[in-house]
Amino acid sequence: MGQKGAKHTNEAQLSADLVIEKLSPIEGITSKKMFGGHGIFQEGKMFGIVDSKGKISLKVDEALEKEYLSIGGTKHG
Repeated sequence: MGQKGAKHTNEAQLSADLVIEKLSPIEGITSKKMFGGHGIFQEGKMFGIVDSKGKISLKVDEALEKEYLSIGGTKHG
C-alpha cells in the first residue's frame, strides 16, 4: 500500500475519492486510510489499494490478470 509511517497525501485522498465515486453504483463500497494510502473495500472485503502517491491497484484473480495487465493495470509492489 505504501511505506509504513508514510504521511497521508492529497494524491491518495483524491484517488480514493475517485474510486469510491466511480464504484458508487455498487453497494457497500468504502475506503479506509492505511499506511499513507487507502484500502478499498466492498462489504468489508478488501479488493483494492491506493498508495500514498495516489496509484490505484485492484486485486484480480488469475483468470482476469492477463486482461487487467493488457489494459494498463499494474501489479502492486
